[in-house]
Amino acid sequence: ERCHLFQNQWAAATVPPHSYTAFQLKGVESNTYGIGATVILTWADGSGMEREQLRELNAVSNGPIGRGSSDHRLIFGLGTSGKPLKVVVRWPSRIVDTHENANELRSRSNTMEIAGPGRRMLTLEEGGRSW
Repeated sequence: ERCHLFQNQWAAATVPPHSYTAFQLKGVESNTYGIGATVILTWADGSGMEREQLRELNAVSNGPIGRGSSDHRLIFGLGTSGKPLKVVVRWPSRIVDTHENANELRSRSNTMEIAGPGRRMLTLEEGGRSW
């Protein structure tokens, strides 16, 4: 049987590109991947209204265990014109890290048009020691 590939050209032509920001956690006192951590992103939408999104990193929601692949990224959608302002990480060790460098957060945001190795991700290390 023959395979077919379909591309949704309507959406690409009429909808402005959406953006997102992605984080990878690196535990120091907690576990290596930061499983059990809570990340809260504060961001401003196109009208300037501040919004918050929350993500929890847990083993169950991040892919099947024992199948050779686990994705430990936390991805936050920002819509068409969102700008990240602040990130708070609550680690399983009860350490709380706050990152408020909005310029750094914005410089690492992605649009859905960026493909492959051009995509950027912030690594947040427990204790606030790195971006």
